[in-house]
Amino acid sequence: MKMRDTLTVLYKIEGDNISIDRAPAELVGNILLNFQGLVYSLGQYYDQEGRMYGRRTKSIEDKYTLRVSFEEGSVVLRMSPFYEDLILHPSEEFPEQKSKQENVFHKLRELLVSLQDEGEDYRSRVRNLIPDHAARFTVFNYLNELLPKDKIQESIIFCDLTGQTITIEMNRRIFKDRVSNGLREEIETDRLEIEGVIVRLKDDSPDPVFWIKTFDNKLSRISLPRERRTKVIKFLTERVPVRLFGVGAKKKFAEIIEIDGIEQNKELIIDHIGENQLEKPIKAEVSFEKYDDKDDFWVVRNEELGVVGVDDTVEKARKVFEKDLHEYYLFYKEIPNNELTERTLKIKEKLIQIFELKT
Repeated sequence: MKMRDTLTVLYKIEGDNISIDRAPAELVGNILLNFQGLVYSLGQYYDQEGRMYGRRTKSIEDKYTLRVSFEEGSVVLRMSPFYEDLILHPSEEFPEQKSKQENVFHKLRELLVSLQDEGEDYRSRVRNLIPDHAARFTVFNYLNELLPKDKIQESIIFCDLTGQTITIEMNRRIFKDRVSNGLREEIETDRLEIEGVIVRLKDDSPDPVFWIKTFDNKLSRISLPRERRTKVIKFLTERVPVRLFGVGAKKKFAEIIEIDGIEQNKELIIDHIGENQLEKPIKAEVSFEKYDDKDDFWVVRNEELGVVGVDDTVEKARKVFEKDLHEYYLFYKEIPNNELTERTLKIKEKLIQIFELKT
């Protein structure tokens, strides 16, 4: 194999019945998708023109898109940047660099070498390379997706101008354990829970996302995993309140980078009003809808009791609900039973059960 420069990375796949003529498309596709994502993430982090948070810019995609070809023998993917952005004044650290993209490949090589080395200081080396938690999580997530499955051997070979190579054996137990442990540690660092309703989805881009209007009337942006797309679209169409768990960052708005779970969340349990604990908790339904033909509002209601609270956040709507509920109780308890209809008598009895302690 001809060595070109430090921008060349060879991704080698070996295993039973794997050859250039019999390359498993799913495996190769997964490698291309996640290795490209890994390069994009590092490019977005290290490039001064990139944005650490938010949707990846087209300039980053243009600059760090890979040129990929296949080598004969086993299956070897040769990867290098498709677009070259020349450096007029190389840095003292890497005087041989000819383009800005090389820095990302150097950083990637240094990161993978740190994960493969026997030294116990690898955590500090990784954190020095990528101080930002969100960026580390994204990188570890792509690396975890690249870890070889059973009976498959994979290696990443970095080549430089002199013909020197550095090989990362991805099947090594120490490498696989450190990637898995690193991802788990980053997950535990910033676990977020968001409650709200899905209001918008954009899945026609390399990084599909959707937005949640939270219970406190803010917007949160969520990365959309391919395997959860159907469920997210269903929740968006039905405007069902959801609870979402994941890993992300708290900035002006919360942003979930990786979803752990998403579930329907339209039931609200009210077990106290003010400082008064209720004898019997109430189940209320939460929804996000137009009210009196005005803007969308959060609505907390209990159809059985005929009580509704409406406001721009769930907490405010709950307070309106609780206030009205207590006023209903005070009103009904003063009315003799024989003056009530069958329905309002049931409401009175229910409210007494809720507010009055048993003797």
